[in-house]
Amino acid sequence: MRKFGMILLLGFSLSFAVNAQEVISSKSNMAGLKSPFKTDFRLFFDSENSALSKVTQLIEEGRKRKNVETLLSASFILFLEEKNSGKSAELTGLNILKEATQIAIRSKDKDKIALVAKYWGDPLCGNNPSYAEELVYNE
Repeated sequence: MRKFGMILLLGFSLSFAVNAQEVISSKSNMAGLKSPFKTDFRLFFDSENSALSKVTQLIEEGRKRKNVETLLSASFILFLEEKNSGKSAELTGLNILKEATQIAIRSKDKDKIALVAKYWGDPLCGNNPSYAEELVYNE
């Protein structure tokens, strides 16, 4: 009787353990955004720039906290490396700039929108002065 009870208990434990497991995925993957963890930016750009080792963390932190400034920092680092190397990773500075822009627009914070507009107007970054003007005008 004890053996039967132990086997029954073990069976219930295993069935609960199997059914209780859930697939863990980041919010960025669930939202259809490209994960920065798929790219080793230093290796991809073949660069000694130590800032590239922090880009992944900046992107994830910026996405998690919906922090425009953090995303813009990551975007700027990627724009610089793209310009220097002539390469573009799967996740580009422009992708991150677009994310930061959407967060700024949704927040309706005039300072954040103005900051994003500066990046769009910069020839190194967005290189789209008309869109920068439109952002500031519509705020």
